[in-house]
Amino acid sequence: EVFAVPGSVNSPQSRGTHLLLRDGARLVQSVDDILDELQCHVPATRPKAAPLPGPRWDDDASLIPPAPLLAALAPVEAPQMIIAPPPAPDLPPEEQAVLTHLSTQALIVDDIIEATALSPAQVNAALLMLELKGFAQRRPGNAYIRLQ
Repeated sequence: EVFAVPGSVNSPQSRGTHLLLRDGARLVQSVDDILDELQCHVPATRPKAAPLPGPRWDDDASLIPPAPLLAALAPVEAPQMIIAPPPAPDLPPEEQAVLTHLSTQALIVDDIIEATALSPAQVNAALLMLELKGFAQRRPGNAYIRLQ
């Protein structure tokens, strides 16, 4: 059995998961979906997992937008890749190098160091300055995203 959890439509890392779902993988919303599919017997003391908030993927009616909104929507071709805007010209070279590698997907500091070939001290200093200037934001797990 193949199970998959969908990811962000804007993330290239989610492409494989979405291909699996398209090809027939079972969509997983909670651990109960896996247990039901595998027909596992769960003790009665275990409470049923609450569904995640948002539209239910097994209820097609909840995915259809209201008629006025549907009429206002025009077919749009989805972009294959999100390209970050160019860095601000008034940034020092180290900050420009770091900002170039940041996107809306969180990137850990070690990956930024590897991508930029800068020293850890230079990357951390550049990230701090970018954060103070409003170009980057720190996320949990020592990861950063681009804001502008």
